Amino acid sequence: FNATTCGSNPSHFDQNTFNVQFAGAESKAGIFARSDAQNAVADWNMIYVPYCTGDVHAGNAPNATVPGVAGVQQFVGYTNMTQYLSRIVPTFPGVKQVLLTGQSAGGFGAALEYVQVARTFGSGVEVDLLDDAGPLMSNPYLAACLETQISTLFGLSNTLIAQDCGSDCNDPNNDLLLYWKHLPKTYPSARFGFIDSTGDTVIASFFGFGANDCTGFAPVSAAQYEAGLLDMRTQVAADPNAGSFIYAGSDHTTLVAAYTTRTAPASDGGTVRFEDWVKGLVGGTITNVGP
Repeated sequence: FNATTCGSNPSHFDQNTFNVQFAGAESKAGIFARSDAQNAVADWNMIYVPYCTGDVHAGNAPNATVPGVAGVQQFVGYTNMTQYLSRIVPTFPGVKQVLLTGQSAGGFGAALEYVQVARTFGSGVEVDLLDDAGPLMSNPYLAACLETQISTLFGLSNTLIAQDCGSDCNDPNNDLLLYWKHLPKTYPSARFGFIDSTGDTVIASFFGFGANDCTGFAPVSAAQYEAGLLDMRTQVAADPNAGSFIYAGSDHTTLVAAYTTRTAPASDGGTVRFEDWVKGLVGGTITNVGP
């Protein structure tokens, strides 16, 4: 969404990139591990959605211009997903349950694509969500200027807001949080899970571009970041089908590298393993774990 973030984005995603990222060791680790008897989805069909648009899988703005970046960018993650679904859904005509998940940009993408995915699979298919490190925070944790800047650049208002959230998203400064609140209310038979660390340094840095009304850069402090996560949890506290797994520290993402080792404090003074928490989510039980 600016010259700095575009400069750190890969220039392409090809077969070799896929081979390295998915067909190699990562494809056998964490949530992808077929041999892990404790992995709730070890024997599920798995579909990998590549990230090649730089818009957290949610954009609908072809030929967009990024300030400070030469040329045009294709922010078409949302429309790409439409094409993927036209192939995916007919491939699994008897499916009863789907877990839509991703980490980092994929975490944002899983959440922001939820309505399109659920709508395309249709009634009778339970689509559960697990968002790893893609927090949909409110202002001031995610600065209003940064949210509106990204929403405008990626074209979110035409798809995510108007089409998928409707009247529930009525504040351009806080529509991402309002969308998060929209999901469990609108889909009461599905489960909505979110995981992140209390001081995720990667996302805190991205949110740092909202400093000084988007004129400066200062990563969001760990205390402010944690407050944003707890606010997300509070906003859906009345929905029994929404839960979160918040753990101490500054790590970014869990689904692959720390899927079997991540823990967080339980309300009874013990600890909860993330892998067990996921098992509960897909089995019908969603809880809040952490501070």
